[in-house]
Amino acid sequence: MYPGKWAKETPDKPAVINSTTGASISFLELEVKSIQLAHFFKSKGLKRGDHITLFTRNDIKFFEISWAAMRSGIYLTPANSWLKADELSYIINNSGADVIIADKSLEDICIDLSLNNEHEIFKLSFNGQIDGFHSYEEEISQFPTDPPIDNPKGTFMFYSSGTTGQPKGIKWPLLEEQIEEDHAHYLFHKELWDYDEHSISLVSSPLYHAAPAHMALTGHAFGGTVVMMPKFDAEDALRVIEKYKITHGQWVPTQFMRMYKLPEEVKSQYDVSSQKVITHAAAPCPVELKHKMIDWWGNIFYEYYSGSEGVGMTHADPDQWLKFPGTVGKPLMGIIHICDDQGQEVPPGEIGKIYFESDHEFDYHNDNKKREKVKHSHHSSWSSFGDIGYVNEEGYLFLTDRESFMIISGGVNIYPQEVENLLSMHEDVEDVAVIGIPDDDMGEQVKAFIKLSKSAEDRSNQEQYFIEYTRSHLANYKCPKSISFVNDLPRSDAGKLVKRYLK
Repeated sequence: MYPGKWAKETPDKPAVINSTTGASISFLELEVKSIQLAHFFKSKGLKRGDHITLFTRNDIKFFEISWAAMRSGIYLTPANSWLKADELSYIINNSGADVIIADKSLEDICIDLSLNNEHEIFKLSFNGQIDGFHSYEEEISQFPTDPPIDNPKGTFMFYSSGTTGQPKGIKWPLLEEQIEEDHAHYLFHKELWDYDEHSISLVSSPLYHAAPAHMALTGHAFGGTVVMMPKFDAEDALRVIEKYKITHGQWVPTQFMRMYKLPEEVKSQYDVSSQKVITHAAAPCPVELKHKMIDWWGNIFYEYYSGSEGVGMTHADPDQWLKFPGTVGKPLMGIIHICDDQGQEVPPGEIGKIYFESDHEFDYHNDNKKREKVKHSHHSSWSSFGDIGYVNEEGYLFLTDRESFMIISGGVNIYPQEVENLLSMHEDVEDVAVIGIPDDDMGEQVKAFIKLSKSAEDRSNQEQYFIEYTRSHLANYKCPKSISFVNDLPRSDAGKLVKRYLK
């Protein structure tokens, strides 16, 4: 269950297509390149359990390198392409990478790297040569195209976003299996979302995130084509869906919002009826928005909640979500426990910190303290991603907010996501964030940051208008006391708000 099977059965079929340039790589080419790179790794002395770092924007080379690592028993860390030199250096050094592979377009960052000199780090660059790096294309072309005798399964090691302190590498144990053997992870995705050789999957998010990377490789495992957008654009995404007759897509709610808020005359130009399965995660999707997306694209939305740690996962199919709008599903992996501030479980309907009970093994690379921090104080097999929510009587999970985003005003918990969901659906709002700011009397007060749409009505009392708008829909204590209007909000390119930059 890997591209090698399809290199034999459908050698000329595109494995990856760049949606902007039209450039592609066939399954046979993908297999050959991954074999040659695997031989290169072995020639440099890399063995099972060693690490490499990949620093690139969305590029076809991502898939060559990923499948080479997956057949070499190597931990592959795709690094965020927006990192600065010091941040990238930290990840390379912390992971103990033996090889770094980088895109020429990121040369300015690469030439300023400060790397650990305790062991040699071999540096490769593709799409052009970076000073001090070897040419990726020239190096791997020297190696044979026959598969190595030993092809142990590797895996990704993604780093957390580092919202507090340095990012942490999330490390799963390697499987004692060869690449040719069935992979439970891919079979699980196939069972949930019906991947097969006819699948045409759209990658619209950065591949250094776990969800799009795993979904893309799942598509390949079952012989499907992956269409990769170098960068998300709302209208272009619709064009790509129509042009390539996309069947599967992995999205985040911010992308839905940007596509939905396109003018009707733009949206109506594109045929999106080829789509069969839409998966989404990363952040709660406003209920009203999802209803509108279902009206537009059909009842094909599969929502899930998990984390790179892999200790638990919930899932809601289209009919389950319509029965319980707003849910992120019932657990498929792990047992859910909702706990109060004292770590005691609370009954259904009450809000608390979400824990998954699981025997799944993972570590934070070189950081045992972090691993202990996410565990429940009295149950070592319970772990939390840091989210707040509740389960209903039927066992469906609802997310309320991130624990770190919760506002406590006058001793009352306020969840910014509720206010953000309301404001985000206003026709004059392009983007919104809600945070707590210090208040001498109440401890914190609610503040909103709004990016107005270009067509927003010009009001002399814009701030008061939106404050009153929230008060007409929510209890007063939840509503913003002040609003700042901004040109842009700090979002990661996965669509997540980076609230630490808001003041």
